[in-house]
Amino acid sequence: MSLEKASFGMGCFWSPEALFGSTKGVKRTKVGYSGGEKDDPDYHHLGRHTETVQIEFDPEIISYDELLEIFWGNHDFGEKRKDQYRSVIFFHSESQRKKAEGSMRENTETDLEPMTVFYDAENYHQKFRLRHSPLADFFDSPEEIKSSELAARLNAFAGGKLTKKELDELIELPAEIAQKLD
Repeated sequence: MSLEKASFGMGCFWSPEALFGSTKGVKRTKVGYSGGEKDDPDYHHLGRHTETVQIEFDPEIISYDELLEIFWGNHDFGEKRKDQYRSVIFFHSESQRKKAEGSMRENTETDLEPMTVFYDAENYHQKFRLRHSPLADFFDSPEEIKSSELAARLNAFAGGKLTKKELDELIELPAEIAQKLD
């Protein structure tokens, strides 16, 4: 399986991370900062960086065009915002750039930029909805929460983006988690 990356700024990154974690074909999600000039930004010292959700997806299951439709359909792209919360598509390839350009909407305040550097956000921002639920106790480390498909799916569930039935259709849950949710 060859995964590709896609990165979007859609305002605050917590809800978009849960949204994409609910999407069939998306394998991993994480949040961070992109698009600014400051080295090693953090939440309190962003410079001109934007809160960004970065996903890894299987293009055999979901296309970049479908991800763009999710992007356009799930945030307010018509309002100019400060850099931290702006609407932006960070493309990872020339193919993504062309598809993003072709998807642009009228009356948009969305920027289109090449992905240069993605800085991971602090651990307390990764899978925010999951971290604030009892399900976080099933993970051994912050790195496991940040990088696992299971954590992406449970974050979507904790964020109200998936029902239990939809969760079961996307991923086989470990028995102890399935029992907790029943």
